[in-house]
This record gives sequence, structure tokens and C-alpha cells, in this order.
Amino acid sequence: MIPNQKLREWQEPGDQKLSMLTYELIQSIFSTELKQVDFHLQGSYANHTNVKGDSDVDILLICDDFAHEYKLSLPNLKDAVFKRLSSYDCFSCGKKTIKFNGKGGFLCADIIPCLTINGSLDSGISLYDSSTRSTIVNYPIQHKMNGERKNKETNGLFKPTVRMYKNIRNELVSRGRMRSDLVSSYNLESLIYNVDNTCFDNDPRYCLLHTHLSMRVGVSSHTHYDCQNEKVSLLDYSGKCCWNYNDAYIFLNLVSRMDMDW
Repeated sequence: MIPNQKLREWQEPGDQKLSMLTYELIQSIFSTELKQVDFHLQGSYANHTNVKGDSDVDILLICDDFAHEYKLSLPNLKDAVFKRLSSYDCFSCGKKTIKFNGKGGFLCADIIPCLTINGSLDSGISLYDSSTRSTIVNYPIQHKMNGERKNKETNGLFKPTVRMYKNIRNELVSRGRMRSDLVSSYNLESLIYNVDNTCFDNDPRYCLLHTHLSMRVGVSSHTHYDCQNEKVSLLDYSGKCCWNYNDAYIFLNLVSRMDMDW
């Protein structure tokens, strides 16, 4: 079995200092080139579920005023923002994001140009995927608030448990026992969010045992789980949701096997 000391080590948060320096750098550059945008740190660094080795900082770029002033539709937004950065060699354009390469010793970053729904971040955001020509709706505020509430309800054990599972996932990938795209940090955190609060324990061994059993029973019985934002379903078989029941079950089986083989 994985030693308790290792599980406890995996519950510890990764470094936050470099992520904040990266965020401040991006904010400074974009504020110079685009004065009509707002910034919000999101993802694992914003939610304090980052672990050692996490390399990407996710930053929301709220472009409501910029889009309104230049009469930009959502599909044209990312390219219009990217053109404003033509004097910098550290940015590139991705499918959904503008990517910062970490030049100068900073972390890499995904900058997400988006619009708020009904003019309010509380109502969600919309962004555009140029590879599929589709609009994606997300709810970052609800995700963060629900995570904070879950952490309080579990006496501060939810986020350490998320970090523990993220490290287990990373260990499986590094050992070549799992492909890296089987489970995203977002889906993993949402799956753990659905675990009953009574399953979280101060002892990491019992916490792993109880939370894993809860998730495995739920996934194998096709229990309906929502994403952490409680707006969107997490699992299905059709591919319309964030994650597939089969992939979730494969991941949970791999966790069991690695624990038994340690």
C-alpha cells in the first residue's frame, strides 16, 4: 500500500509564489495593450488545489467592453486579442486560449478570452473553440464558491484530498500506467466533490479508502454526478458531458492497482 507519509505529502499544496508572479506579468502586459479587459485567476492555482509540478496558470480575460467597443463577436474575439500582442514573441494562439510560453523563468499560462453571460461573471462565461467552431459555457465563480463551501463542510479536507488524487494521477502517468488525457484536473476535482462529506478523514489512508470506495460504487452504478459548478452533468456515455463513465472507472481501477502494488 502507498505509505501514509507519502499520501500526506501528496496532500500538501504546490508553490503559489511563481503562479502569482506569472499572473501579475500577464496582467501588466495585457493591461498595457488592451485597456478594456478584466482578469481573473482560475483553475487549480485559484482554487488552491495545485500540486508540485503543476505548470500552467489559467487566466480568464473578460472582454465585454473590448468586444462592445470594437463590435466583435465571440468567434472573432481571440484573434482580435492576439493581434494586440504582435510585438511579443512569448505568446501563441491556441484552439480556445492564448498561450504564454513562460519565457523569463515564469510559468506557462493559458489566457482565455471570454464574454460574460448577461453581463455578469456570476451568470457564467462563454468562450469559443476554433477547432470545433463551437461555443463553450462555463461557470468559474460557482465552481470556486462550491469548492470553498465543500472544503468548510469537510473541515478543510476536501482540497487536500483533491491534491492527493491529483498526485496519484500524476504518478500513474509518470509510471506509464495511464495516458495523460484520461482524467483532467477539472473532472477529477468534480468527481471528488460528489463524495459524501462523511467519507473525508484526517487520516489520509482512511480518506483514500472511503472516498475511493464511494466514487467507485457511484461510477459503477452510473450514479448521476454534476460538475463542481452544479450546473452541468459530469458523466455520461454519449460524449456530451465532460467525462465518460468508462474512463472514470478505468482511472479508479488504476488507483486501486497502484495502491496494491506499491
